[in-house]
Amino acid sequence: IVRVRVPEALQPLTNRVIRGFVEDRPIYVIPRDDGTVTIGATSREDSPHPRTSAIHDLLRDAIRIVPSLEETEFLEATCGARPGTPDDLPYLGLVREGLIISTGYFRHGILLAALGAKSAVELATGQEASTSVAACNPFRHAASTINV
Repeated sequence: IVRVRVPEALQPLTNRVIRGFVEDRPIYVIPRDDGTVTIGATSREDSPHPRTSAIHDLLRDAIRIVPSLEETEFLEATCGARPGTPDDLPYLGLVREGLIISTGYFRHGILLAALGAKSAVELATGQEASTSVAACNPFRHAASTINV
């Protein structure tokens, strides 16, 4: 992810999220209320630090979609872990009284956040589940019983 500051003379650069593809590479540009823009998305799982080439690619592709991004100020480039599971289903369930696990959403976390939160509330309050999370059992990959 790259963050840039939009000069006041160009604000707002855009008032909506822009998603696109440049030569089959996904790109998004997200305007923020503080006058900055967030640019993404590359995806690699082998490094905790952004590669220089990935930063270059993101900026180049974003500028092709929104040319005025050339006039912005570079703020930062970051990357983060996207925890996943071997079967691409999250771990979601009651582990013991008072402890609910909800992790392993990988790149779908933003899409599944509302469902995960609703399921966790239902588990925590003893409500009937509106959606079955049985396939997301947090112990399904455990080699043996885990005492948490």
